Amino acid sequence: MKKRRLVLHVGLPKAASSSLQWLMHNQSARARADGVDYPALGADVVVPKHQALVPALMSGDLNPLAPLLADSSADTVMLSTEGLTNHFYDFDPAALARFREMVAHWDVTLFMILRDPDAWTRSYYAQAVINPAIRAVSFYATPTTLEAFARLERVRQLCDHDRLAQDLHAGFGAAQVVTARLEDNWQAALAQCLGLPWLAHCPDQSQNITPAPWVIALMRQVNAFRLPEPRRLAWKAALQQVSGSGHTLLSQAGDSRAEAKFDLEPHVVAALVPSVHPVFPLSAAQIAAFKAQVT
Repeated sequence: MKKRRLVLHVGLPKAASSSLQWLMHNQSARARADGVDYPALGADVVVPKHQALVPALMSGDLNPLAPLLADSSADTVMLSTEGLTNHFYDFDPAALARFREMVAHWDVTLFMILRDPDAWTRSYYAQAVINPAIRAVSFYATPTTLEAFARLERVRQLCDHDRLAQDLHAGFGAAQVVTARLEDNWQAALAQCLGLPWLAHCPDQSQNITPAPWVIALMRQVNAFRLPEPRRLAWKAALQQVSGSGHTLLSQAGDSRAEAKFDLEPHVVAALVPSVHPVFPLSAAQIAAFKAQVT
């Protein structure tokens, strides 16, 4: 009996993940009609990805996975979250073993979009500066420099594409790992992987664009003060409204405080200084313009 196919889009983070997820979500009815199911999520999700897989594989409680597979009768089921690479080295080995047991009767394919390591590191760093601080990831809400960030073990692991693909292949018990490159036509590669030729010609679903470099430089300085997350949210809201950034987390922060005063910490505002960093510069004029709009 032919096995049904499970396609896991595993990332990388900052490599068109949100674009892919919105593409599959928006085209899910047509894909289902052609035998590929992208299981629906709640109507209130910010990004249509199967993020529940990540805490399941970290905790060992794989109950959230079962309905994603059992509720579909399609020949191919596709699940997506970049957290499967982002947190792969945090997963409980016993949980991965149970995952392999659960999908033993499936033909598992991993789909991974890669990116130039230098460009990827810059984008991943920007995301780490903005992200909320969480216990599971020590470098979120980071105050460190790009250069120090690039030396972190997790960053180096995710830049070692060959080793990462091997580890993912073994960890998820995959029959194959299909890779595409962000710099090339990853959408065509996805269409081929899923057997949906029309998917290659669907409109671009670009999402979560990296904020301007000065925004990252300023937020990095704010992070050094280790403010509580609600206070960081106020800073992100201010940066979003001043910069007009469409970045998901900044936009959420801006929306949440659209009617509120910023009331930013005066001692943090006073401590902002210019930076001549070649990738993330922050000028005195940019600081002055920011202060003028939020104080």
